[in-house]
Amino acid sequence: MAAPDGQELESLGTRQFIQALPRETKLFMAVAAVSQVGSTGSLLAITTIAADAAPTTRQAANYTSALFFVMFGVAALAMPYTALVSRRLGVLKSFAAIQVAACLLWLAVAGLIALGAPGYPVLLGAAVLAGALRGWGMTLGQLSLSCYAPTAGRARSIALMSSSQGLGAVIGGPVGGLLVDLAGPLAVIVFNALSFLPVAWVVLAVVPLRAPKSARMQEKPWRAIWASMRSSSAIRGAVVVAVGSALMIGPLSQMMVPLARDLGHNLALHAGILIGALAAGNLLAPVLLPRLQHSIRAVSTAKAYTIAAGAMVCVSLFAYLLDGGAELVTLGLVFIVFAAGSTTGRSFLVDFVEIESAEEERTRNLSTYFLAIMVGVTLGSLVWGQLLSSAGGFVTLLSLSIGMLLMTVYYWRSLLRSAREAEAGNSPSSPPPPER
Repeated sequence: MAAPDGQELESLGTRQFIQALPRETKLFMAVAAVSQVGSTGSLLAITTIAADAAPTTRQAANYTSALFFVMFGVAALAMPYTALVSRRLGVLKSFAAIQVAACLLWLAVAGLIALGAPGYPVLLGAAVLAGALRGWGMTLGQLSLSCYAPTAGRARSIALMSSSQGLGAVIGGPVGGLLVDLAGPLAVIVFNALSFLPVAWVVLAVVPLRAPKSARMQEKPWRAIWASMRSSSAIRGAVVVAVGSALMIGPLSQMMVPLARDLGHNLALHAGILIGALAAGNLLAPVLLPRLQHSIRAVSTAKAYTIAAGAMVCVSLFAYLLDGGAELVTLGLVFIVFAAGSTTGRSFLVDFVEIESAEEERTRNLSTYFLAIMVGVTLGSLVWGQLLSSAGGFVTLLSLSIGMLLMTVYYWRSLLRSAREAEAGNSPSSPPPPER
């Protein structure tokens, strides 16, 4: 029986569409989900070790933020050199090598801690290498993923792959938290280390549907990033919003253990439930996105980020008003709304960067955008840590939700100004009018 073409694939329901996907695509989706289960569980494990190392509950936030400041900071510095790292082995083999290296790194971390080494210093040392692997793996993973998505129905296939990773996070949050409480964080770290291997096996053993595009080599990557920032006011505005949103909301998952403890929810399972709620909200973004579509992309993005900011305000108020199990359940439900709004806003923003970029500048501008997110999360880790340790969970959530609202106002004004420039024919990304 012949495989359905693109038009037939797009007309199928979700179950039939998944059944019609090539075996290679299904395998990649499956191992991506397993890897995400391990990564989410490991997040709870390492933040629990960091929080337990702190002398007080409030100082746990500083210990956790320092750990992720190192990890994300190194990732941001490493990311522009991804093409250099992958030049010899190519995209797929380099991505597989990164998975194997991550496995060995986390097995070594678990082994050292099991032998009696102090957990937090070991994690701080491992964060340097883990950050570099993360920075290179983000770009190479995206390039590898596209190799296993069929040309027919490609966009829908990639969306399903992202959903499979989201499902892995939904499972990994509460299950990882439960395992941390019952078996200890080291067992979860070992599971996470082993979960990298199926991804490496698929990339090495399963022939992709198409050859990967090489990561573009920049002779001077940081100069290329600066050139991207100077290319147009629209790109600069998008980068500012990327940094701002990542700073205020990006570290939420990483800081969930100290945040939950500050609110009186001391089990790792409690933080895992809230992380699972964030992941569930990410899965709802494809449902929310078409309902916020507007001919002016500034309106679409502003609506999505307004929903996220409003939900974060509600989270802070519920954290102040409620206590115990009622607070945990309510925060989980509102986190779903928050994550759906923030993920949808990010999707609109990526689309805006692509449209505002000339063909030859699109890869460079997208790389700059994702690097801006990494820089924002790095700085945000310190901001979250300082606020949580000095003012507590309620003030932290309220302050950052107000910051989100102010960022949404800036974004609205910035992109509407770009839209007016485009309508007048004066957009920096538009060709100049012919001379008369």
